[in-house]
Amino acid sequence: KKIGNNAFESTGLTSIVFEGDIEYIGERAFAEISDLKTVTFMGSVEELGNGAFYACHSLADIKLPEGIKKLV
Repeated sequence: KKIGNNAFESTGLTSIVFEGDIEYIGERAFAEISDLKTVTFMGSVEELGNGAFYACHSLADIKLPEGIKKLV
C-alpha cells in the first residue's frame, strides 16, 4: 500500500489507524490537518516522505513502527 503525496492534507480527520503494512507515506500526506490528534500504524512503514505530518499542531500521539527504512 502507498499513501500518496498530499493524500489527506487539510482534511477534517481527527484520528487514523492503519492496520496493514505501508510501503510509502508521501510528502505532506497528512500535512496541515488542524484537528488530527492520533495516528497509529499497526503494520510496518518502509518510507516516510518529507513533511508527512507538517503543521499538525494538535497531534498528541503518533505510533510509528520501529524499522522505518528511509526518511525522505
